[in-house]
Amino acid sequence: MDRRAVRSFLPLVPDRGDGRRRPADGARLLRNGQRGEHDVLVPRGAPAGHDPRDLRHVQRRHRSLRSRSDGAAALPRAGARRRARVVDRSQDGRGRRARARRPADAGDPHPRCARASGARRAGPRTRDGGGAHACGVDGRARPRSRPPLALPAAALDGRGPPDRRPRDRRRGDLPRRIGRRLGDPASADLADRVARSPPPAPRCGRFARGSRPRRTAGTVSDALRFDGVTYTYPKGARPAIEDVDLAIDEGSFALAVGPTGSGKSTLLRAANGLVPQFTGGTFTGHVSVDGRDTLAHAPRRLADVVAFVPQDPGASFVLDRVEDELAYGMENLGVDPVHMRRRVEETLDLLDLAGLRDRSVRTLSGGERQRVAIAAALAAGPRILVLDEPTSQLDPQGAEDVMAALQRLVHDHGMTVLLAEHRLERVAGWVDVAIGFDHGRVRSGTPADVMGHLGAGPPVTRLGRMLGWDPLPLTVRAARAAAAAGSRPALPPRDVARNRDGHGPVVAEVRGVSASYAEATVVRDLDLDVHEGEVLAVMGRNGAGKSTLLRVLAGIHEPSGGQVRVLGSKPRPGVDVGLCPQEADELLFNDSVEHEVRATLVARGEAGDAGPWLAALGIAGLAARHPRDLSAGQRLLVATAAVAATDAPLLALDEPTRGLDPASKERLIGFIRAHAIAGRAAVVATHDVELAAAVATRVVILAGGELIADGEPGSVLGDSRVFAPQMTRVFGPGWLTPEQVAEALT
Repeated sequence: MDRRAVRSFLPLVPDRGDGRRRPADGARLLRNGQRGEHDVLVPRGAPAGHDPRDLRHVQRRHRSLRSRSDGAAALPRAGARRRARVVDRSQDGRGRRARARRPADAGDPHPRCARASGARRAGPRTRDGGGAHACGVDGRARPRSRPPLALPAAALDGRGPPDRRPRDRRRGDLPRRIGRRLGDPASADLADRVARSPPPAPRCGRFARGSRPRRTAGTVSDALRFDGVTYTYPKGARPAIEDVDLAIDEGSFALAVGPTGSGKSTLLRAANGLVPQFTGGTFTGHVSVDGRDTLAHAPRRLADVVAFVPQDPGASFVLDRVEDELAYGMENLGVDPVHMRRRVEETLDLLDLAGLRDRSVRTLSGGERQRVAIAAALAAGPRILVLDEPTSQLDPQGAEDVMAALQRLVHDHGMTVLLAEHRLERVAGWVDVAIGFDHGRVRSGTPADVMGHLGAGPPVTRLGRMLGWDPLPLTVRAARAAAAAGSRPALPPRDVARNRDGHGPVVAEVRGVSASYAEATVVRDLDLDVHEGEVLAVMGRNGAGKSTLLRVLAGIHEPSGGQVRVLGSKPRPGVDVGLCPQEADELLFNDSVEHEVRATLVARGEAGDAGPWLAALGIAGLAARHPRDLSAGQRLLVATAAVAATDAPLLALDEPTRGLDPASKERLIGFIRAHAIAGRAAVVATHDVELAAAVATRVVILAGGELIADGEPGSVLGDSRVFAPQMTRVFGPGWLTPEQVAEALT
């Protein structure tokens, strides 16, 4: 049995007092805005209260900012900013001297560890990767005023002041701004050269003696390989993933499936080194990406091989213009401008983004941002693409287009795709490998075997499980073939209790409303009533105006025309209307889940218990947890509970099922129904047609900001070729949920 050493990772931050580095307070980093993989740390020696986005101090110290014609400062070149270093303090050799291995080492007054031949110190680096102060021209080490820290390759994100000696253009000399190049382009695509470059020599550093990471002995067909991987987040009570042994072959289309909070996102982030290099924590085992150990290579050294799209697509954006965002990754890889332009155009066409190329990413809808983030990852030309819930904000047609594009890349170009998704009806028919997660434990196999073992699957699979079909269908086509062998259910009578036809007092009234952002009008002359006891589903393609309508209803976006009335008066946010936006993190600011809900109750002037609100959504067990420690789906449920605690007569939810597994979705459906039955109303903007089929009493569809359909779910969804649920596609209009069909057939 292989010996695997446990390694603890702790990101370091600069100490503004004496310039030394000190271990970061993990809880503070986590709770006061967790440092993400794209955040910039405060420069060494910056004054107290320094804003990390303020580049003036970097300019004074490094003199690396370039002036632009408008007087603004461009970002420094690669290597000009200091970043966090990862060090195991127990192994850095402080307070003792290692035996010198060669005469050059004997001349170093501060040897931190014995270095193998060819190893370099971390610190100031030349642009071709050499050490700026490691050795002089005579090969002898130069003394330094402060003892250096010897780090492995994975810690080389931290760089010292740039070396300003004249040199030709090398890998580290790439420009950091779109359209600003220095000198002539390289003669060959740098991304290809990086891909062929050998791994760096081992460096001394943070690992315990005898536990240096080895190069994984995988076959050439292994695109991703996990060997005995166990990982625990900082201050985590139990491992997020445990003893994972997994190999994903080149050209595979793999799906990670499992309950909310089961470790899917953790595994995906470990695939490119973000776990543990940016998160900290305790890590055991090895992860190999195209033969490269993620512990021996910083995530930026893997960017030419693997691309990652997070759950929140906005977290990956660097530039403001869509076309520039697509080109940014290629520029950092040194792609030739001619090839860069061609790839941008091809990617825009592949994901149907040509109409958005000049738009600002800040003006895009959630689904449009998601498509742009996927396009930016694809444009860099990786061999492995890792996506965390890539269709969660896409309309049904957009999700199908993205999945078809990914499948074409897998089948025709040999790309390896690994994605995590909860809306299995969108992806089950496309993938050929499934990875099942169950409380940190992982197993892989065919999609049918894994989903059968987990008891998961799309609605047609749930129906097959209820009716005893064998094999269980994963697609509408397979379910239609299985249903043809049995009797066809008779269409049930109209459900009067569910479809109220607008009876009851009006809770919200919209008359002639138009809404705009800058010069763009997104809602046009809209008339709509919401009645007591009603659950209204608002649907439509990405950018149709659904989120804007909810913001207008909540009173946080002023309409450019018309009027909105809730209970006869202008809506008051948080009093008349409780709105939970797509980005639930915007509402979370307390240090525990219970305090999030209690803060809402206190604002209402009550001292009630938060327990019932949490129990209704199945998150009572998370009451003492910090919201930032939870998965995206769990954070969404916390935000929903906090908003519902306002007890507003109108509850507005924007994409409420993002990141939710089927069990959590069922609890949310029951919660929304209970809210409506209690004499209130709910408006849900969603692309999840199965949610609309299960909970809505009325469905409206928007297109271009205009209302094009309004009626009961059976008629509106049954007549649609885009928004029809799976039961409607199998059995025809009128059938909405598997439970409805199973009841009619048994």
